[in-house]
Amino acid sequence: MEEKQFYSKNLTNTIKGIAIIFMMSLHLLQEGWMSDSTVLWDFKVFGSYFSSIFAYSLDICIGMFAFVSGYGWECSFEKKTKKERICGLYLKYWAILILFAFPARIINGLVNHISLKIGWKSIILSVFALKSASVMFQWYIFFFACAVITFSSLRNCLEKIKIKVVWKYLLLIVISIVPRFLLSFVWSRVDTPQILRDMLSYYIAWMPVVLMGALAKNNQTLEKLDCHIVERKGTVKTILAGIAVMSCLVVKALIRKKTGITTNYDAIYMVPFMYCIIVVTRSIYHTLIGRVLSFLGAVSLELWLTHRVFLYSPLREWSLWLKIPALIVMVAIVMLLPISLALQKIEKLLLRKKGKSNASESECDNRNHSI
Repeated sequence: MEEKQFYSKNLTNTIKGIAIIFMMSLHLLQEGWMSDSTVLWDFKVFGSYFSSIFAYSLDICIGMFAFVSGYGWECSFEKKTKKERICGLYLKYWAILILFAFPARIINGLVNHISLKIGWKSIILSVFALKSASVMFQWYIFFFACAVITFSSLRNCLEKIKIKVVWKYLLLIVISIVPRFLLSFVWSRVDTPQILRDMLSYYIAWMPVVLMGALAKNNQTLEKLDCHIVERKGTVKTILAGIAVMSCLVVKALIRKKTGITTNYDAIYMVPFMYCIIVVTRSIYHTLIGRVLSFLGAVSLELWLTHRVFLYSPLREWSLWLKIPALIVMVAIVMLLPISLALQKIEKLLLRKKGKSNASESECDNRNHSI
């Protein structure tokens, strides 16, 4: 039965592998983090390196993670409690924060003679993943927790709306985009804490994409879309899908550079984009490239929360010395892989101990109940 599905959970890690490469390219190649003396082996468009312009379009990686999460939750959300999902992710985050991210920040401070100002407020914000100077890209952890808490209720509300599926997608697109424009108007006139602004914007932007993933699974949207695509040979279809993905990202990058619009509007084309990504993923799944991407996807969280170190000096300057954009990202991944794998093993040990502890508590509860 699963073989007839257009997208299965077996492809998830491969898609996450693509997404984490997008994310690291987004952060490591951004023009704002380039030193003035950097001269990449790249051509310029509108006065900036193309790789730097293109990097900004790769923030769609967040939508990719959100979509596959929603898709998976649609069929397996009840297998774990909300508490288990949230605690499991936070345990991983805390392990990375304590064992790697914070020590790396201390070393950076010593090397660059930067005094660390750490107060209780910053500790609390970092623990809850609201804001962390050590990790910097931790916000998705808190978003994930909010998404877990609200997923069932929002999904049920969406199910109760008696309109065609296409209108539900349009509704989610509107919810993802319009409120943020309204909020930006409010925030320009009302003094609001930046953390609240950021977290609310992230939730409004990406929770609809999580629901899109669930909607796609529940209504077999990807399968139906595939049936309406003109039947072509697998290779031709893959090439066309790859061209569509790259065209989408390039157009988004150039529009952003030319107009200066920074508001994320990926929800508009998220479903067809994910369809094209999955077409490409299916074709390379059993190849060496597919296995490498799947391997990266399996440690995507660790790579996500550790690659902040490549923005520290002098590691930043050393990586930029490589000149070739793709090589900069590749070297960062290779250097972080052993660390990520080690952290993942530690996380598994922590989760295993927590699982045994929960099992013991459950057994005690059962005994007390029987007494």
